[in-house]
Amino acid sequence: MTEKKFVPLTEKNKWFAWEKDWRYYYVFNAWEEALRTKWVVYRCLVYFNQDDFNKKLEWEKIDADLISSIKERNNDKGTWLSWMIFDNDNKQSFFVNIYDNAMKTPEKDYDKLLVLTEAEWREKWESSDKPF
Repeated sequence: MTEKKFVPLTEKNKWFAWEKDWRYYYVFNAWEEALRTKWVVYRCLVYFNQDDFNKKLEWEKIDADLISSIKERNNDKGTWLSWMIFDNDNKQSFFVNIYDNAMKTPEKDYDKLLVLTEAEWREKWESSDKPF
């Protein structure tokens, strides 16, 4: 069964933060250069420990445990924001999608919804008979 995680994001000075299932999410707008050249709209940083996350919120430079670029995708059905996040240590991967909350209600008072859908994780296969 495919597991989905819904992470409501609340805007705080052009960045979003939330805690869900003991993981801490920090989503921010990508630079104009990334948007123009690679269609990257947001970056998503995931921290497994609250102390590291709090340091990030205090603008300290600290490495994230997981990172994803969220790109603008287009096809005949429309445009959406999506990409992948890989947790190799725990042998998990997720599709990452961001949706705007256009209809706020008291129980859904967030700005954007980050949806993580579990995907099949595969190990990188290496063959010894490759010439390079």
